[in-house]
Amino acid sequence: MSIRRYLPKLLLLLSLAPVGRAQTISMLALPNRQSILNNRAFFMFPAAAVNSARATDIMAADPNTNKETRLVFDSGDMRLVFFAQELFQLADTARLHRTIAAEDQRSAARTTVLAKTESLFAVLSTPTTFDAKANAILVNSLVVHTADNSLFRIAAYVNAAGLKKQAEFTTLTTRVFQTLATGTRTNNRAARLETVQVFDNKKLLVPLPADYTVTVDQKYDFQVIRFQRYALFGTDEEGTFLLYIGHHPSFFYGEFGFKAAQAQTVAGTFLDKPVSMMQFHDEARKTYIREQQVPGDAIAKGLVLHLGMLSPSPAQLNEFSAIAAGIKVQ
Repeated sequence: MSIRRYLPKLLLLLSLAPVGRAQTISMLALPNRQSILNNRAFFMFPAAAVNSARATDIMAADPNTNKETRLVFDSGDMRLVFFAQELFQLADTARLHRTIAAEDQRSAARTTVLAKTESLFAVLSTPTTFDAKANAILVNSLVVHTADNSLFRIAAYVNAAGLKKQAEFTTLTTRVFQTLATGTRTNNRAARLETVQVFDNKKLLVPLPADYTVTVDQKYDFQVIRFQRYALFGTDEEGTFLLYIGHHPSFFYGEFGFKAAQAQTVAGTFLDKPVSMMQFHDEARKTYIREQQVPGDAIAKGLVLHLGMLSPSPAQLNEFSAIAAGIKVQ
């Protein structure tokens, strides 16, 4: 199983699925309250908008509601898709506005502060040019800063048929974004001992430093636990430590152009046992990898555990290794 399946890409699946024609799209009523990212926030949508998770193949993990939400609205042959993603990034409001405005200036998009309250700050980016040949055409995007200082994004896309009413869809999606309301779930950024359920019979106890998050992607016969440090918005600081638990792991260093002969050996510890980790680096690309597969009998007989660490900095690999060394099976 490859890292590309560990980290699912944005598959909007804008296949045509007519539901019926609407009235003037831009001024549709918005009676449909929907949770975004498992109650991180709420928005009001048209009545016909439905929550429809991305389809995944049998080898990929199911979509994680803490990481993404997808809503679909159809009008005849036109389709509008809202796709929300947890960014696992931090920024104060001044930096957020400044960074987005600079990016919008480069891409000729319009920047608007759409919400500014004690608990929410939201910046809208509206494209002024569109790629008519694209499968998913961006018409609006909102980045939201929440009370815990973390960010999420919700973007609106139309299919090619919907581009003929681009102005109406832009107005409609702006109105939807203006209904932004504070959610009931916040991200825990404190240093803590995290408990992660492994299938039905075991738990992992994980000591996490401050500003770390853990998410679990699961299919019927495997889990992928992802540990990630919040990055600063607008930087390339993001790294990830993946722990695959299942029967069909695969190394991912080859996907980055590395060969086994290039591996360095780094000593580590996992589940109270020494582990010899393979390490690869390419300073020019800011790509540093550390990974290994080990038996998972401490969890269940026959399981294989794949520790995979990917970062733009070598120091963060050591941070990931320290987390791995502290993991215990309960």
